[in-house]
Amino acid sequence: MGANAVVGLRYDEKKQKYRAGTGPKGNAYWKSRVTRVWTGTAVTLARPHEISDAILPDVRRGDRFVIDGSNVMHWSRDEPELRDVLAVIEILRARGARVHVFFDASAGHRLVAGYRGGRDFARALGLRSGEVTVVDQGVVADVPILQRARATGATVVTQDRYRDHSGLTDGVAILSGRIEDGRVILHPHAPLGA
Repeated sequence: MGANAVVGLRYDEKKQKYRAGTGPKGNAYWKSRVTRVWTGTAVTLARPHEISDAILPDVRRGDRFVIDGSNVMHWSRDEPELRDVLAVIEILRARGARVHVFFDASAGHRLVAGYRGGRDFARALGLRSGEVTVVDQGVVADVPILQRARATGATVVTQDRYRDHSGLTDGVAILSGRIEDGRVILHPHAPLGA
């Protein structure tokens, strides 16, 4: 399968001289121009039909979920896969849920060997830019994830138990999971801090 999403696009400008012609005395004359050399980073994402039906608890239209993207991208194997995050998003959105995805600043480096911001991830995941947050370098995404979940009443999708942040976990609901043989498996935990 070829790449089907571009998560980074940039250009470098080069100034170059070129022979523009010959003058009346047979002398060459030169001009200069600026050219742009574009470089893109392409990734391959699984589409929903490549991910079989999920096993998950009842999800109703309008339910809110905060997805720990840096955690979920490791659900099917040790190497990070953006398609794992995409599969979870597609399953939840197909049931009418609202999602917001958080990534650590290092997530782009682990996926495509370069920093990627929220807009890059949003494009790759088919979300609006306001539905994805990449935290600043040096900031662990756990705190913003828990703060958003508490502020919006959202359920967090992760395998993390946030033991280092017990002061922020009271009442936060967790859906833990994995991807096994192409199937998203989600199961609820008792609310954190309970």
